[in-house]
Amino acid sequence: MTIARTLGAFAAGQSEIDPTMQRFVRFSLFDWVTVGIAGVAAMMALAGGLDTAVALGLWAVLAGRAIAAIPTIRSQVLKLHGRPTKAVLPVAADLVALALVAATAIAEPALIAGAVAVAVAIVAQRALIAWAPTERAVVLGIRQTVMGLAVVIATAVGVGLA
Repeated sequence: MTIARTLGAFAAGQSEIDPTMQRFVRFSLFDWVTVGIAGVAAMMALAGGLDTAVALGLWAVLAGRAIAAIPTIRSQVLKLHGRPTKAVLPVAADLVALALVAATAIAEPALIAGAVAVAVAIVAQRALIAWAPTERAVVLGIRQTVMGLAVVIATAVGVGLA
């Protein structure tokens, strides 16, 4: 079944779609929505009179955080439920996120604090997985919320001081 037919059938609520494909489509759509919602920060920055480069950089920093967090948490939740995961996917997402925020910091120095915060969040989530694993999904959610908030605060402070 092609991706287009799968998406159409999923949207129509047809039950003939393989449950694995349903989860894939649902997760993939949420991933892109999260990255897209990060664009709200860019719109707010532009509305507040900030430069276009800073606005796009804000989007890139928040998108980088989402790109790193979502596959990692998905992998952790699957492990909590005893399902197999591919360790390479979260690591690849981390590398993509690091490349994105590094390029952002190089292009717009006002966003260096945000880029560093994303890098620190990635290291922190890797350390927490290794040194303080949890058996509860709610703990994973709280950790990610705190790290995301720290990225937002660091980015805002960095832009405010620039």
